[in-house]
Amino acid sequence: MDIFITGAGGFLGKYIIKRLKKNNQYTIYATSLYATDLEEFVNDIIFVPNEEVLAFDFAGIDIVINCAFPRAADGAGYANGLDFLNNLFKKIQPYRTCGIIDISSQSVYSFQRTEPASEETPLVLGAVYDVAKYCMEMLIDARCAGHKIIHLRLASLIGPKFNQRIINRFSYKVIAGENITVNGGNQLFGFLDVRDCADAIGIVVDKWDSVSTTPQVFNVGAEDSNSLKAIAEIAIRIGKEFGFTKSDLTTVESDEWKNTSLNADKFYKYFKWKPQYKLEDTTRTIFEDALSE
Repeated sequence: MDIFITGAGGFLGKYIIKRLKKNNQYTIYATSLYATDLEEFVNDIIFVPNEEVLAFDFAGIDIVINCAFPRAADGAGYANGLDFLNNLFKKIQPYRTCGIIDISSQSVYSFQRTEPASEETPLVLGAVYDVAKYCMEMLIDARCAGHKIIHLRLASLIGPKFNQRIINRFSYKVIAGENITVNGGNQLFGFLDVRDCADAIGIVVDKWDSVSTTPQVFNVGAEDSNSLKAIAEIAIRIGKEFGFTKSDLTTVESDEWKNTSLNADKFYKYFKWKPQYKLEDTTRTIFEDALSE
């Protein structure tokens, strides 16, 4: 089976390559803005420079895993990125045997939700990023009608070096011996270890022959969520395992609310898969990585 991964040099893309290369039956084509992003996989992939993607022959590709997506903060960046992806799926359109795994996001659901979002939860597109993600789902369905398509709405990914996440920031505070202050603390976060996410995508690839041709949407996330206060407590507790004992937690009263938790039961049942890593497990890898530098 021939797999083409866009945005392969990103945080998730590299883990997908690691997961897929375990199966010697897969030939992996990968593209990224910079070749240096994928130097570690030089013997495992066929690298396609970003500027050559739209000239690539997709006739022999079985699945495109689309991790590419504009994250630019300015409107021009979004416009250029979406234009590139539109042309990519226009290029794929004639090759009906080429399936698509689209990496979407839980951010298309309201952050003010009170229950974990399921695939039937009404969408609330609150930011440019959310609108663009949902538009990408619709664009793929329209451009590649008749192709085998799966949209994966991922929980917020976590792992070493992904420092935009609160668990990473809390962990670094603990290493620095700083105290942690949280406002409210009841806000709920649904995280997913990037290794679990890559494995889930690998399972979809492994079971591709049994996937329906009808475009389908699946949430992919952990089985549980954690409050902001619990996340801080986990960072402090795991820090003590590594000898960092100076940090304390202060909670400031607030009615601030946020909920990013997901109901991923549909994915679990369809693909007979469950995540392996708890937040504590991921937090340990964050400490281990930070201490190895």
